[in-house]
Amino acid sequence: MINDSTNSDRGISRRTKKIIFSAGLAVYLIGLYLLTFVNSMADNWAGTVSPICIIGGLITLFVSLLLKTESGENPGTDT
Repeated sequence: MINDSTNSDRGISRRTKKIIFSAGLAVYLIGLYLLTFVNSMADNWAGTVSPICIIGGLITLFVSLLLKTESGENPGTDT
């Protein structure tokens, strides 16, 4: 008989979730720092890279918050 609880349904560990969250936060903060180098027309390298870092960091943060942990319950949810 096949077990319904496969490895893909288990989720990720809390440590991995923290690493993904930290990476997203770091990319977001780097994007904000790069924003200080943008000129008024935003036609230099920082004007291109900064929005990509900011949006990519925010997407990574939101994804890390939505990921399922191993125990099956996300911290902060009332069940």
